Amino acid sequence: MSIYELSLISTVVMGLAALASAFAAAMSARTAKRAFEKQASPEVIVYIDNAPNGSLVAYMYVENIGNAPAHDVSFEVDGRICMSDVSAEVLQRGHFGNGIPFFQPGGKRQTALEPFRDFTRDMGESTAKVKVSYYSRPEKEGKRFEAVFPIEGMSFLGDMLDEPKDVLQLKKIAKALEAMKRR
Repeated sequence: MSIYELSLISTVVMGLAALASAFAAAMSARTAKRAFEKQASPEVIVYIDNAPNGSLVAYMYVENIGNAPAHDVSFEVDGRICMSDVSAEVLQRGHFGNGIPFFQPGGKRQTALEPFRDFTRDMGESTAKVKVSYYSRPEKEGKRFEAVFPIEGMSFLGDMLDEPKDVLQLKKIAKALEAMKRR
């Protein structure tokens, strides 16, 4: 084999190695960009639960569990979410009707709907859907996110078997008052 042929082969091999290196670097940069975007993205969720103190009331929570603020958050409801008239008005006048212009990471909004027993009874087996839309940057720029969350009451029926914390507290107070009466 001549020196020219060896030189040509080594040049081709080095060119292929450089091309493979460039491809690997591009894939690594792409992976790093995706990881950064995932870590620096808002994530807004909607769910039903009781109050943190174990109340008898069903609350609808909206929460940004992401690591970046959500901008221009808006809501659409498909179906009926059972709640008192006062709660419906509060939601419509508040964040559900007007949106949330800036929703910080870790931010939370909560609205009392109605007593849990009424909520599960009134919802029955129906499910409403809440669609949340928001942007990663102000002025409706950046990436637009959308998610749909089911709102239902049947999954809480088992929780209704437990006595809520506030009922247990009232029973303790009643026992203490009875003990005081006997003295």
